[in-house]
Amino acid sequence: GNGTTISGTVTNAGTIRLVNASLTLKGDGLLVLVNLPGALVDMQSDVGISYYYQTEVMVNQGTVRKSGGSGTSVISPRLSNSGTLDAQSGTLNLSGGYTLTGGTLNFGISGAASYGKINLAGAAALTGTLSANLNNGFVPSRGNSFAVLNYGSQSGSFGNFILPARDAWSTN
Repeated sequence: GNGTTISGTVTNAGTIRLVNASLTLKGDGLLVLVNLPGALVDMQSDVGISYYYQTEVMVNQGTVRKSGGSGTSVISPRLSNSGTLDAQSGTLNLSGGYTLTGGTLNFGISGAASYGKINLAGAAALTGTLSANLNNGFVPSRGNSFAVLNYGSQSGSFGNFILPARDAWSTN
Protein backbone atom coordinates (compact mmCIF):
# COMPACT_ATOMS: atom_id res chain seq x y z
CA GLY A 1 0.00 0.00 0.00
CA ASN A 2 0.94 3.65 -0.19
CA GLY A 3 2.22 4.48 3.25
CA THR A 4 4.49 3.76 6.17
CA THR A 5 3.85 1.20 8.89
CA ILE A 6 5.46 1.45 12.30
CA SER A 7 5.46 -1.48 14.71
CA GLY A 8 5.84 -1.30 18.47
CA THR A 9 5.44 1.69 20.73
CA VAL A 10 6.73 4.97 19.31
CA THR A 11 7.42 8.14 21.27
CA ASN A 12 7.73 11.30 19.19
CA ALA A 13 9.69 14.17 20.73
CA GLY A 14 10.26 15.97 17.42
CA THR A 15 8.31 16.21 14.18
CA ILE A 16 6.59 13.54 12.11
CA ARG A 17 5.60 14.89 8.67
CA LEU A 18 3.12 12.93 6.57
CA VAL A 19 3.53 14.48 3.13
CA ASN A 20 2.08 12.10 0.53
CA ALA A 21 1.59 8.82 2.40
CA SER A 22 -0.48 7.77 5.40
CA LEU A 23 0.88 6.22 8.59
CA THR A 24 -0.28 2.84 9.90
CA LEU A 25 0.25 1.87 13.55
CA LYS A 26 0.78 -1.88 13.92
CA GLY A 27 1.14 -3.55 17.28
CA ASP A 28 0.38 -6.99 18.69
CA GLY A 29 -2.41 -6.16 21.08
CA LEU A 30 -1.92 -2.52 21.99
CA LEU A 31 0.37 -0.09 20.22
CA VAL A 32 0.78 3.43 21.42
CA LEU A 33 2.01 6.42 19.44
CA VAL A 34 2.85 9.03 22.06
CA ASN A 35 3.26 12.57 20.75
CA LEU A 36 5.06 14.38 23.58
CA PRO A 37 4.51 18.01 24.67
CA GLY A 38 6.19 20.26 22.09
CA ALA A 39 6.18 17.50 19.45
CA LEU A 40 4.31 17.72 16.14
CA VAL A 41 2.56 15.25 13.85
CA ASP A 42 1.89 17.25 10.66
CA MET A 43 -0.39 15.92 7.92
CA GLN A 44 0.58 18.09 4.95
CA SER A 45 -2.00 16.67 2.53
CA ASP A 46 -5.10 14.44 2.64
CA VAL A 47 -3.25 11.62 4.42
CA GLY A 48 -4.17 10.00 7.72
CA ILE A 49 -3.25 7.67 10.55
CA SER A 50 -4.73 4.19 10.55
CA TYR A 51 -4.38 1.00 12.58
CA TYR A 52 -3.60 -2.59 11.69
CA TYR A 53 -5.26 -4.66 14.45
CA GLN A 54 -7.88 -2.00 15.36
CA THR A 55 -6.63 -1.96 18.98
CA GLU A 56 -3.81 0.55 18.54
CA VAL A 57 -4.08 3.90 20.32
CA MET A 58 -2.57 7.35 20.01
CA VAL A 59 -1.78 9.73 22.86
CA ASN A 60 -1.35 13.38 21.88
CA GLN A 61 0.28 15.70 24.41
CA GLY A 62 1.79 17.94 21.70
CA THR A 63 0.19 19.01 18.41
CA VAL A 64 -1.50 16.92 15.73
CA ARG A 65 -2.01 19.23 12.75
CA LYS A 66 -3.59 19.02 9.32
CA SER A 67 -1.72 21.78 7.48
CA GLY A 68 -2.52 20.93 3.86
CA GLY A 69 -5.09 19.40 1.56
CA SER A 70 -8.72 20.41 1.14
CA GLY A 71 -10.07 16.88 1.68
CA THR A 72 -10.26 14.67 4.76
CA SER A 73 -7.50 13.19 6.91
CA VAL A 74 -8.79 10.32 9.07
CA ILE A 75 -7.31 9.32 12.43
CA SER A 76 -8.61 5.78 13.07
CA PRO A 77 -6.82 4.74 16.30
CA ARG A 78 -8.42 5.71 19.61
CA LEU A 79 -7.04 9.17 20.41
CA SER A 80 -6.42 10.61 23.85
CA ASN A 81 -5.84 14.34 23.36
CA SER A 82 -4.49 16.53 26.14
CA GLY A 83 -2.53 18.57 23.59
CA THR A 84 -3.77 20.40 20.49
CA LEU A 85 -5.71 19.07 17.52
CA ASP A 86 -5.10 21.70 14.85
CA ALA A 87 -7.14 21.78 11.61
CA GLN A 88 -5.62 24.48 9.39
CA SER A 89 -7.19 23.20 6.16
CA GLY A 90 -9.54 20.45 5.04
CA THR A 91 -11.13 18.14 7.60
CA LEU A 92 -9.54 16.22 10.46
CA ASN A 93 -11.81 13.23 11.12
CA LEU A 94 -11.55 11.31 14.41
CA SER A 95 -13.31 8.12 13.36
CA GLY A 96 -12.31 5.99 16.35
CA GLY A 97 -12.88 6.64 20.01
CA TYR A 98 -11.39 9.73 21.58
CA THR A 99 -11.09 11.70 24.78
CA LEU A 100 -10.49 15.44 24.65
CA THR A 101 -9.90 16.10 28.37
CA GLY A 102 -7.51 18.97 28.94
CA GLY A 103 -6.93 19.46 25.23
CA THR A 104 -7.43 22.18 22.65
CA LEU A 105 -9.26 22.08 19.33
CA ASN A 106 -7.82 24.77 17.05
CA PHE A 107 -9.06 25.88 13.64
CA GLY A 108 -7.26 27.87 10.97
CA ILE A 109 -9.49 30.30 9.08
CA SER A 110 -8.11 31.41 5.70
CA GLY A 111 -11.28 32.76 4.10
CA ALA A 112 -15.07 32.89 4.28
CA ALA A 113 -15.25 29.43 2.65
CA SER A 114 -11.73 28.21 3.45
CA TYR A 115 -11.15 26.94 6.99
CA GLY A 116 -10.15 23.80 8.88
CA LYS A 117 -12.80 21.49 10.29
CA ILE A 118 -12.85 18.65 12.83
CA ASN A 119 -15.34 15.76 12.71
CA LEU A 120 -15.90 13.87 15.97
CA ALA A 121 -17.57 10.50 15.45
CA GLY A 122 -20.64 9.77 17.58
CA ALA A 123 -21.26 11.43 20.94
CA ALA A 124 -18.74 14.18 21.67
CA ALA A 125 -17.93 15.02 25.29
CA LEU A 126 -16.75 18.59 24.78
CA THR A 127 -14.15 19.93 27.20
CA GLY A 128 -10.97 21.96 27.22
CA THR A 129 -10.29 24.87 24.87
CA LEU A 130 -11.69 25.93 21.50
CA SER A 131 -9.36 28.26 19.59
CA ALA A 132 -8.90 29.71 16.13
CA ASN A 133 -6.31 31.62 14.16
CA LEU A 134 -6.68 33.76 11.04
CA ASN A 135 -4.36 33.06 8.09
CA ASN A 136 -2.98 35.20 5.26
CA GLY A 137 -4.42 38.46 6.61
CA PHE A 138 -8.03 37.26 6.36
CA VAL A 139 -10.47 39.40 8.35
CA PRO A 140 -13.98 37.95 8.79
CA SER A 141 -16.95 40.15 7.91
CA ARG A 142 -19.94 40.63 10.17
CA GLY A 143 -22.29 37.70 9.61
CA ASN A 144 -19.60 35.24 8.46
CA SER A 145 -20.19 31.76 9.85
CA PHE A 146 -17.65 28.92 10.14
CA ALA A 147 -19.00 25.40 10.76
CA VAL A 148 -15.71 24.11 12.17
CA LEU A 149 -16.90 21.29 14.42
CA ASN A 150 -19.22 18.39 13.52
CA TYR A 151 -20.43 15.58 15.82
CA GLY A 152 -23.34 13.19 16.21
CA SER A 153 -24.41 14.46 19.63
CA GLN A 154 -22.80 16.58 22.30
CA SER A 155 -22.40 16.75 26.06
CA GLY A 156 -20.33 19.12 28.16
CA SER A 157 -18.90 22.37 26.86
CA PHE A 158 -15.61 24.09 26.22
CA GLY A 159 -14.21 25.75 29.32
CA ASN A 160 -12.11 28.28 27.45
CA PHE A 161 -12.13 30.14 24.14
CA ILE A 162 -9.12 31.70 22.44
CA LEU A 163 -10.50 33.52 19.41
CA PRO A 164 -9.21 36.46 17.38
CA ALA A 165 -10.98 39.75 18.21
CA ARG A 166 -12.98 38.00 20.94
CA ASP A 167 -15.86 40.52 21.10
CA ALA A 168 -16.71 39.79 17.46
CA TRP A 169 -17.35 36.03 17.96
CA SER A 170 -20.24 33.96 19.20
CA THR A 171 -20.41 30.18 19.41
CA ASN A 172 -23.41 27.89 19.09
